[in-house]
Amino acid sequence: MMNLKNGILVGVTLLGSLSVSAKNKEVTGKYERSSLAVMLLETSNFKNKALVVKDFSEAPFPEKYNNHNIGISSIDPTQFNVAKGDKGVSKEPVDLVFPDRKNDIPTIEAFLKKEDVAKKMVAKWFDRQANGAFDVNLVSERGLYNATILEKAVAENSARGVAALQDAGENLIPKTFLVVSKMNFVENSTIAAVAYAAAKTKAAKITNPIAKKSALMAAEAAFNKMKEGYSVWTVSYLYQLNWNEEVAQTFYSKYWMDGSNLSAEKKAAFDHSNLFSMKYVGNTYVSSLVTFSLKDRSKEETIQLATVRNIDKIYAKLQKEYDAFQVMTPLLTVKPCTAKIGMKEGLTGKEKFQVLEQIVDEATGKVHYKVKGTISLNKSKIWDNRYQLAENKEELDATYFKGGKKFYPGMLLKQIK
Repeated sequence: MMNLKNGILVGVTLLGSLSVSAKNKEVTGKYERSSLAVMLLETSNFKNKALVVKDFSEAPFPEKYNNHNIGISSIDPTQFNVAKGDKGVSKEPVDLVFPDRKNDIPTIEAFLKKEDVAKKMVAKWFDRQANGAFDVNLVSERGLYNATILEKAVAENSARGVAALQDAGENLIPKTFLVVSKMNFVENSTIAAVAYAAAKTKAAKITNPIAKKSALMAAEAAFNKMKEGYSVWTVSYLYQLNWNEEVAQTFYSKYWMDGSNLSAEKKAAFDHSNLFSMKYVGNTYVSSLVTFSLKDRSKEETIQLATVRNIDKIYAKLQKEYDAFQVMTPLLTVKPCTAKIGMKEGLTGKEKFQVLEQIVDEATGKVHYKVKGTISLNKSKIWDNRYQLAENKEELDATYFKGGKKFYPGMLLKQIK
């Protein structure tokens, strides 16, 4: 057993966090990714609720994140007696769609505490068993470490293995997120009327008669365009696992045990621990138009398409608004540069990306990233990878980029804000 005083009690030897071999430039398709759990915050009845909730639960998991779901799919707000917010009608469309959303964060945080969600996320990272034993299989898999060498490092107390696991702890576990989403299905006319009233109020303050008339006409045109049909709305709340050096040190020294060193005291200590928590990062909202006029789709298919695309839009928007949640994507080819990222991730043609190389410190086994250049989108070749009801007949199977020299497949792209 390793000496716990050294700080970390499991060690791994880095097999290659690089997503590509520098020798043969062959893409392995693997790179360090953030981990994500998703849940639905239940709401009172709304039109087509059963369909929307079903489509949410069956939506494809976002492939650029590791699936870290912990077996809890939804939150029932009626189980928590939280302080009620102001339910008055707001001029903001999102507050009209979700009039009680001021209660959402207190409800979510009461749930996180009651259900020990952060502790369950840590337990999943280390594959905790019913007897309290942990292992490092998931850490090795997601950190691109060699599990066989890892087990040997545990037995031999390898200094380099310790450094590599510290690197995994620093780079992987803190990038564990939870997205809690709340959904509604509304008539556009209700939202359009609020927006129209606000636009007319703003136009009324314009003193120039010609400019005022122009603003009123624009407001009316916008209203007429918006008022038809329905929309799916989603508001989502982003949380991140609190995992730092102090938390890690306490976990490894007070709670860790593997199958060969079981301890009833350590099991009980973890079971009753209040060490772990989730921190609130932020929230955002999106909406998607539901068009029932297309004759080649049923009502159910139309709602499914709008709901799943709405969920994809939420992840794309959260990534753009919160740096911690942003993902990296490996280059697929060079000359020209391409990558498996597209409209589903919110690409419009204006974005620019840094090209990063993963560098492994031979002495410590730690990974850091070096910026090797920037590239921009080829606006005429953006991959439409949005959710489709049928097989996508799109000719492109990746997005194309302009610029860049001396890049190789497997280097990572990170969007520049």
